[in-house]
Amino acid sequence: MAIKVSPFIHLFEEKGKYLARHLLSGILNEISKDIFDLLVSLVSPPYKEEDIVNVLKDKYAESDISKLINQLFKKGIFIDFEGQDYYVIQKKQTLFGFNLFDPQVNKRCLVFMGIPVGSGNAIDPGCKEFSASFRNYTNSQHIKFKPDNVELLDFSTIDHRIDFENFKAAVNDNRMLDWGDLYISKREVYSEIYNKIFQSSSKIHNSDNIPFLVGGDHSISHASIKAAAKKYKKIQVIQFDAHHDTYDGIMDMGTEDLEIHHGNFVKDLLLTEEITQITQVGVRGLVNFKKPKNKKQKIIYASQCKLEKTNVLPDQKTPVYITFDIDFLDPSVAPATATPVPGGFDFYEASKIIYSLLDSCQIIGVDLVEVNPKKDVDKITTQVALQIILLFANLINYE
Repeated sequence: MAIKVSPFIHLFEEKGKYLARHLLSGILNEISKDIFDLLVSLVSPPYKEEDIVNVLKDKYAESDISKLINQLFKKGIFIDFEGQDYYVIQKKQTLFGFNLFDPQVNKRCLVFMGIPVGSGNAIDPGCKEFSASFRNYTNSQHIKFKPDNVELLDFSTIDHRIDFENFKAAVNDNRMLDWGDLYISKREVYSEIYNKIFQSSSKIHNSDNIPFLVGGDHSISHASIKAAAKKYKKIQVIQFDAHHDTYDGIMDMGTEDLEIHHGNFVKDLLLTEEITQITQVGVRGLVNFKKPKNKKQKIIYASQCKLEKTNVLPDQKTPVYITFDIDFLDPSVAPATATPVPGGFDFYEASKIIYSLLDSCQIIGVDLVEVNPKKDVDKITTQVALQIILLFANLINYE
């Protein structure tokens, strides 16, 4: 592991005290002079853990040094440097009241992370606000899932056809965690943003956990899926979407200057060797007239889902990454999105389709994207997005 002091840490001395302030969270930590001097020396370049042990071994016991390093990681002062700095802003009020994610702890969990990115959607970048808006909504409505209350909740209000015992068991065993929101600077170019999403998603995967990204525009899925492909070597993708997102030329939708964006990210994923198949469910509308060319691209059209019993099922032996664009749903159900298409699904139709396709699959990553809270009158789209998130959380195999 290569260790570096976070770029968001301000080290200073004041009235004889040695202090470290986190510029994003505002948290101020008083530290000893030894640690202050160590942190100043570690600002650049990154160091290995044994280098830090060698510096401190004359003054601290080795077991105490290990504890100290872990504490500095937990406080966000140290970061695991992997070629690209990133920082996840953790909230005092966590999503759904879940415990905070600790990357140092290996226990198969579903880890939620907000991705406030809208730059991949030139039509309507307002979806970058959704992760923060979603947190505010769930907290304002006191929607929490804890071991002391989950057995008292009536999940039939979501869908009476579905057994939520798996979800309850996961809550009782603290298998759902919140990491926070990925920090994105206004001045960052897409390649830097891509690296941050890839690195943070990989961090979750590499501790044998399952990321659930709350976007954000659909371009964020590209980096997250690539991270899953690197970890598992062979995966399939199931995309719930009104669009096939392999557009080029005039269909680039105003984002011609971006190599990867919300309207073309699938085109690159189809060329990725580790991805065996991309099944796209719910595709509809005149914008999708262009026939698919890649054999790995399997489309289940919206009309097939509504009018026929589809026999296109995922390979249950190959790990599945799920990406859910909110425009899969009908605009009457989820109007707050950039590119609504009529002929979509209501929530109960969506619930039935999701479970018919994904029951018994090995899910290794999920994202939900393209909700614009600025368009969300009475939080209608936020409410249905919340229910979709709970459906997916109930499908995860936590063992």
